[in-house]
Amino acid sequence: MVIKSLVMKGFKGFHEEYTVDFDENQTVIEGENYQGKTTIGEAICWCFLGCNLFGNEKTANLINNNSNTAYCQITFIDNDGVEHTLYRSKGKENSIILDNRKADVEMLSKYYLSKKIFLSVYNPYYFSSLEPREQRDLLREILPSINYEDAFQLLDKSEQNILGYPRIDLNQFMKSAREDIKELEKEENNFLGKIQYANSIINNSSEDEKVFQDQTYLDSLEKEYNYILNNNKFESKSEVKVKLDDIETTIIKKEEEFQKLEKQAKEQKKIIDDIEENKSICPLCKSEIDKLSSNQIKTKTIEILNELMANKSDLLSEIKNLKAQKAIYTIKYNFATNDKDIKLLALNEKITKLKLEKEEIQKFNYEIQANKKAKEKAKEDLKLLNKSLEENRNEKEMLKMQIEVAKSLNMKIIEKQIEMVKEYLDKVKLVFYKVDQDTGEIKDDYKMLYEDKEYNVLSLSEKLRASLEISNLINEKVGLNGPTFIDNSESITHYNKEFKNQVIFAKVVEKEKLRLVV
Repeated sequence: MVIKSLVMKGFKGFHEEYTVDFDENQTVIEGENYQGKTTIGEAICWCFLGCNLFGNEKTANLINNNSNTAYCQITFIDNDGVEHTLYRSKGKENSIILDNRKADVEMLSKYYLSKKIFLSVYNPYYFSSLEPREQRDLLREILPSINYEDAFQLLDKSEQNILGYPRIDLNQFMKSAREDIKELEKEENNFLGKIQYANSIINNSSEDEKVFQDQTYLDSLEKEYNYILNNNKFESKSEVKVKLDDIETTIIKKEEEFQKLEKQAKEQKKIIDDIEENKSICPLCKSEIDKLSSNQIKTKTIEILNELMANKSDLLSEIKNLKAQKAIYTIKYNFATNDKDIKLLALNEKITKLKLEKEEIQKFNYEIQANKKAKEKAKEDLKLLNKSLEENRNEKEMLKMQIEVAKSLNMKIIEKQIEMVKEYLDKVKLVFYKVDQDTGEIKDDYKMLYEDKEYNVLSLSEKLRASLEISNLINEKVGLNGPTFIDNSESITHYNKEFKNQVIFAKVVEKEKLRLVV
């Protein structure tokens, strides 16, 4: 790109229209301070980007105090050799016009690529005004790319084995690896907690199982108890009472049955009496019947009555026998003793006590067995946990080594990229990392050195020379081929490398009015 001319009016110190024609190679603008040298350079920048030389779009006092509108118009030739006219105004009317058509940032950006790129080339002081991080990112953006498979070959065999295979995005890989390490550390803490718990189970002291010594004695007591309990020769008072209660209950039931039979017999006798009294009337339905029917009913009723009387007789006999048994057991109850119950109670107390003792021992032994099983399981778990912990740590260490190799590869890629652009630099050296002297760890650490000195300790002329090298590097690598405006160019008398692009020098000359030296 070549700037052919600039026309401006109402822009900062230029109230009247002012025209500048530039040489396609080098133009020198001379004059005393406050003559407008910097304004000429800024007008070109504002016309393209709408900002000042340092990227500030809120330019103070842009419009001349005696003007209502400021405008700049530049004529430039693009890298394809096509001439264009760009017009920008601010004030009563704000507009951007490219080749007589309204334009926007997207249309203009194809000529200057990006704001930071254009400013870094156009104004050498702009790049050094950026934060170190921004400088580093901008340089990384313009450095020539290296195919990830080619980059993998920059590692030695041992490093390749660690990294495994070419990684398309090293930074994303390292980010994911660090996240994986955090997850592995959480898992490790979990494993350590489980291992501690398993060891506490294994190291927990345990007693031997106990043996119940009185099993033979318990068996003999139970035999004695069952013998006394089942021997009918020894009826206790309570056993007699149980039998006596059973007899009384049976008597009551039998007497109730007898009463029912008695009632039924009376009903059958009444039927017979009714037939005897009036043989022509049925005693059941009260309708007239013949003599044959009357005799049949009477005969059937007599059969039922006879059966009821026989059942009554049997029941009465049973009741008499039961009452006789009741009398015998009443006498037994009155004279029986509780010696058997007392004996059984005593035996039961001993048996119960021994059984409780046996149950306690069984419970104790069960806990001992459960503890043994828990210890055996804990031992098996411990083997698996230790194996998992070892695998976890190995995986974590491998990820850490891979991160270090990835860092190293990043640095080697940068070194390779810098080597590829070395022809564009002279005394400037770019540093993107440092090695920790204590740990040997590779860390990000951007620096721009000039003759091995850091930028902030350089003289004004050294800073400008260093900035021009960076401007030249960016211009060449991105293919912008844009112009460079060097303000305060009087601070350097020479520049080590030949300019391949259009350069506009602004030079302070004492007591001189603004003039162009082409």
